[in-house]
Amino acid sequence: MNSLIEVVDVYDLGASGDGVARLPNGAVVFVPGGLPGDRVEIRVGRKRKGVHWGKINEYIEYSSDRVEPLCHEIECGGCQLKALSTEKQEDIKYRRVIEAVRRIGGIEAEELLVPLKIAADTWHYRHRVRFHCRWKNRRWRLGFFARKSHKLLALKDCPVLWPELLNAAHTVENLILQLPQEVGLDEIEIVYSRRDGKAAAFVHAKGDIEPCRELLAALPADNLVGIDVVSGEKERRLGRTILRYDHAQADNFDLFFAPGVFTQAFPAANDRLVESVCEMLRPEMEPRILELHAGIGNFSTALARQGALLQASEIHPAAALFCQRNLRALGKNAQVLFKSDVEAWQECGEDLDAVLLDPPRTGAAAVCELLAQEGPERLVYVSCDAATFARDLKVLAAGGYELKALKALEMFPQTSHVETAALLTR
Repeated sequence: MNSLIEVVDVYDLGASGDGVARLPNGAVVFVPGGLPGDRVEIRVGRKRKGVHWGKINEYIEYSSDRVEPLCHEIECGGCQLKALSTEKQEDIKYRRVIEAVRRIGGIEAEELLVPLKIAADTWHYRHRVRFHCRWKNRRWRLGFFARKSHKLLALKDCPVLWPELLNAAHTVENLILQLPQEVGLDEIEIVYSRRDGKAAAFVHAKGDIEPCRELLAALPADNLVGIDVVSGEKERRLGRTILRYDHAQADNFDLFFAPGVFTQAFPAANDRLVESVCEMLRPEMEPRILELHAGIGNFSTALARQGALLQASEIHPAAALFCQRNLRALGKNAQVLFKSDVEAWQECGEDLDAVLLDPPRTGAAAVCELLAQEGPERLVYVSCDAATFARDLKVLAAGGYELKALKALEMFPQTSHVETAALLTR
């Protein structure tokens, strides 16, 4: 089927945001750049990993859900849905959660899941960003990878970033121009705090970072006040990298973080996520809660502040230290464990009222097997991947848990990702 030209109708989107269509013989073909409702002429390439892929030659008819995006960078792999209307993005993500829970988890959840709604502006929403670095034409370049490749697209504009964050990115770009090739720059994460009016960066390198000491010592530069440079066992810290996260209760307490440690990229939507989790766990009733994958204390601080008797576990050392610091700043003596989810459950699993689980995209298969056997009456699972959530949900349901509430939240506008929060009880 090499170089075969076909006209197809895109009817859906895959998990990575690629258009889905069918060839005349009924075979599914993925069409990068296609949106539901598009009619396109494609060149069908060879199968990759058992799947047909088609490259668009021409748009014959555009989807009625297409809109003019703020970003016109065609190659960038970051925002797969930027040309799709907000309403259609909401609908597709809602259906993705329903279908994953039904197909993988074996549970009908349509009556539980309310239609997804975006909490704030769908552009200019990110407070953090990660760039790749490449040495080209005797200087360091900073930018994003093109979709499904390692081709570097130079940083120009990026309308999903806070404008202040984009300005900080250009400041970092100018600073690294003078660094020699032997530094071996790899990735740079930049974060911005509106509460502090400052930015900081975390630089991952693979070479000699000693030249960074002099070249980057001119901080602060604009609003950039700190940079961490790490290469293997070596680390150089320039300026101050600890900032305060922007959240709805910032007038009542601070949530400290730094680049290189996970935070939700969309602070306004994170407020809604924290509120949803607290509603499900009812911390005002002083339940004994074990939180797994606590991070910097995004949920921990809100739960402890509302009365929960909390034990929080986090395997990432820097995040665990921030969690401990943020809880202590509240005057709460919640226990913070430097342990994996399985280790924390094995140590603290007795006499609990609830478990809060917020794993990475890969899910929490091992600890869910244990929770299915002897978990507490109440369990809240927060997930950024509908497929792994549905997989773990199936295990929990087999162990006696029943899905009682399910929310989908828009944490990643213009992308194919969706966040869920679920309440399960025995």
